[in-house]
Order: sequence, then structure tokens, then C-alpha cells
Amino acid sequence: MNAAHAPGSWTLRMKDLCAEAGLTRQAIHFYIQEGLLPPGRKTGRNMAFYGPEHVERLHLVRKLQHERFLPLKAIKALLGERDEALEGYSEAQRAFLQAVRTRVGGAAGADRPPVPGADLVARGLIEGHDLEQLVDSGAIAARRDPQTGGITVHAADVPLVTLFGALRDAGITEEAGFTIEDLGLYERTIARLVKQETALVVDRLGTRPPEEVAATIERSIPIINAIIGHLRERRVRDLLATV
Repeated sequence: MNAAHAPGSWTLRMKDLCAEAGLTRQAIHFYIQEGLLPPGRKTGRNMAFYGPEHVERLHLVRKLQHERFLPLKAIKALLGERDEALEGYSEAQRAFLQAVRTRVGGAAGADRPPVPGADLVARGLIEGHDLEQLVDSGAIAARRDPQTGGITVHAADVPLVTLFGALRDAGITEEAGFTIEDLGLYERTIARLVKQETALVVDRLGTRPPEEVAATIERSIPIINAIIGHLRERRVRDLLATV
């Protein structure tokens, strides 16, 4: 645990935490039960204290829910990956990463309005049952209307939906045994890669101004994406050549 977030700095009671986060007591208890929020430091049967990390985590959960349309299952997995990825970083290094984060733009399309899933299906970009499974698995950022069951997809994830539909058209079908869960292979691989990339950025660029680092990251993302695609294609073809 970071020194700045040690239990000694936990001075908020539940009513204070509710006020800071803009949430009800019931909602916060639910997040704790679901493993989205660490429990407070108990000082009695019905008394516990909370700290800055609880407020920060609650704001992040709400942001991922409302801005990224992520279900709680996906948020829990994402937060677990983040906590693991940032384990071992000093407070100064975390502050550096936070400063860089505020200067890096959102995903492509994140500033556009969400897209009705029915429109994507009607345009033939994806089959309805595939879209349903992508949403249920948490593979994409989407929201389901509790009344109608209609799906709305976050604009930043429309390209992923389209690409998955194209993958089906290429022959990676359910009939052939390929499921939505197979995307987990790529999710896990990318999570490990990003963790290693983050360590590399902190090690090599950690003393530079955050705005300079953010600009470097923005410029390099499409180039590195192209390198990854090239290396993967070459590996596949080289492996097949040895069979």
C-alpha cells in the first residue's frame, strides 16, 4: 500500500465517503461486497474509516460505468489488472503516470455519441447473437436498456464490433468452434504487453515532462500497432513454413 494511502490517512466515515463520492451507503456496501472497493478499517462493529484511495476508486468505477458503459464484471477485472500492473511503483512514479494520463487523448471515437446495437446489426456489421455475447462477456463497452433490453455500444468500441463481425465472415465462426471467450487470449496477451510497456515508459521517460511523454505516446501508438501486426503476421507465416 502506498504511504500516502496508508490506513493512518483514513479519516473518512461512511457518511463522509458517501458525500465525497456522491453515492448512497447501500451502493458503497455493494461495491465492497463485489470486490470493487477495498473494505475500510474497522474500529467497531458498525464503524469503519476510509481514505483517499476509496474516493478515487469510487469515482473511477462510476466513470467506467457511465462514460465507458462497462458492466461491473468487466470493471472488476480491469481494476484488478490495473492494481497488478501498478504494483511496486513509487508514489512519484504513480503521480508521473497520472500526469501523463491526463494529457493522453481518449480512444478514437470516444468523443462521438454511442451507437444503437440494432443499427450495427441492420447494417450487417455483426450478427445479433454475437453482439449479445460480446456485451454479456464484457468484451466491449456497451449499455443494455433495463426496460427494452436494447443495446447501445460505446462509439470507441464500434470498430471492435465491426472487426469481430469481419472475423466471422473470414471463417472464424461459432460453427467451427470459435467463441467470444476466445477473445480472452488477446485480452490477456495485450494486458501483459501493456504492463511491460508501462514499466518501460516509466524507466526510460520517467524524468521527462509529462506533456512531452504524452505526445510521444500519442505519436508512437499507431506505429507500434503496425509493428505488432507485422511481427505477428511474420511469425504465423514463418511457423507455417516449418510445418
